Amino acid sequence: MNAGLIARFQNEAQLATVMAHEGAHFTHRHSLQQAEMAKNASAFALVVAMLGVPLVGDLVALSSMFGYSQEHERQADEIGYQRLLAAGYDPRESVRAFEHLLAEIKAADIQEPFFFASHPKLQQRIDSYSELTKNANGGETARERYLDTTAALRLASLDADLAAYRYKQLILVLTNPERRSEYPPEAAYYLGEAYRQRGETGDAALAETEYRSAIEAAPQFAPPYRALGLLLYKRGDKALAVP
Repeated sequence: MNAGLIARFQNEAQLATVMAHEGAHFTHRHSLQQAEMAKNASAFALVVAMLGVPLVGDLVALSSMFGYSQEHERQADEIGYQRLLAAGYDPRESVRAFEHLLAEIKAADIQEPFFFASHPKLQQRIDSYSELTKNANGGETARERYLDTTAALRLASLDADLAAYRYKQLILVLTNPERRSEYPPEAAYYLGEAYRQRGETGDAALAETEYRSAIEAAPQFAPPYRALGLLLYKRGDKALAVP
């Protein structure tokens, strides 16, 4: 669990999904079991290599050490689901949590999520929780409480996204009206910066619109003033660039 992942969730139920899932891995000693499997696979790989077929041994060792097994993941899904129910959370939010992560992976055109690298097969989690929750009736999400508590973290996460040039994910999130409503008004500045980083035709105008929106909605927030000034200066509007 890390700050980027927490900032992306929409409510406590989604956060609880991952905590319950990862907690199941811990309580049921999946890491220890996986380490033992990796140890045995390494020994087997050495023997196979000595017999003159190292490729087979390498593949066996690699497959054993790459994350949790499908059996462990399914077990963690089932245990996590029961824990969500016991805690009173809406288990249907589990599907949405993984769907949001998968959407960001596709937007960035990468094979694994940058903040969820231990679970590269997110579609399997979506399918598993969809099956588990098909008869779910609801529960608590604690959305407003969660958004209030994580507001500062969300802005810090946007800043980290820009520093890492993750503008594709940022644009995906902040151009979605539902997701945009989850962020403080300063988020408009970060969307403007994401457009600036992308640099496609028309992005300068989009960036200017977002900078102005941030200034209007959060006049005490300094970064969009500087960003707008630089944009106007580079465009040749030197008089307008001076506050």
